[in-house]
Amino acid sequence: MHHTHWEKDLYDTLTHGEKEVLKLLAEGFSNVEIVQKPIISKRRVEIHRVNLMHKLNLHPQFVQLVDYANELGIVSSNEEG
Repeated sequence: MHHTHWEKDLYDTLTHGEKEVLKLLAEGFSNVEIVQKPIISKRRVEIHRVNLMHKLNLHPQFVQLVDYANELGIVSSNEEG
């Protein structure tokens, strides 16, 4: 099922860390790549990802997290160059 309208108020329920992981996932970073950043551990990424799916009432499909983040405009688009 593809959502056509995301609920902004659900985004407001996320913690700062969950928002950061959502943004990084939507930008195309894998769990392994996110862990390599100095901001977060592998376990914390996994916890945030599970929490995101639960809080945002999404099916366990990664693409829905990306769609959600893109529709809310929390990921900057790639610049042509």
